[in-house]
Amino acid sequence: MIISMNTVFTELDHINTLHEAVRREMSEKRLSHVVSVAKTAFTICTLLTLSEEETKKTVTASYLHDITKEKDKLWHYEFCNQHGIILSDDDKRADEVLHQITGAPYAKKVLPDYVTPTVYGAISKHCTGGVNMNIYEKIVFLADYIEPTRTNEACKSLNHFFFNECYDGNIRKHLDKAVLLAYDNTVRYLNEKGAFVHPSTLLGREDIIKSLNLERKI
Repeated sequence: MIISMNTVFTELDHINTLHEAVRREMSEKRLSHVVSVAKTAFTICTLLTLSEEETKKTVTASYLHDITKEKDKLWHYEFCNQHGIILSDDDKRADEVLHQITGAPYAKKVLPDYVTPTVYGAISKHCTGGVNMNIYEKIVFLADYIEPTRTNEACKSLNHFFFNECYDGNIRKHLDKAVLLAYDNTVRYLNEKGAFVHPSTLLGREDIIKSLNLERKI
């Protein structure tokens, strides 16, 4: 299932615009991660035989998903106040998800012509996941977790599972299984740290378990 996609990826007509937009917002290390996520998402789109337009939306969301990742907590709070975004108590307990909440509206502000409702939604769920995720949201969520610059063993293992292990011929079901494993690993990791698990993650995990007709306990 390994596909070489660099040449085609760089030929997408909006890559340079996206790259320049995010480069101004983050460190080189973060930019390297973002580019890797976008390339991984592109590969997944290819495996799923998505259309050029569908692929463009997915890659756009992938490129923009961390656009506010390196802003400090005060910036996120001020941005939310200025734009009428109400943070729940759960959001406030999980600092790591603040960039997913501010990322979509900020990206829309920076690149209004590129951030369609589809792109907006994928940015808004890339960190926690959630219920009723569409194909774009699942791809960005998974690509963020398994992109090749990740050094965490669970991430590397899931990358291998998705791209190299046998599947039953139903690539969309295989995608769902990989998304579920990403949920499992995330919940386990946070539980072992004694860290807060955002309810959207738990609800998203239960939702995909039901869609796969599986029983799962952690």
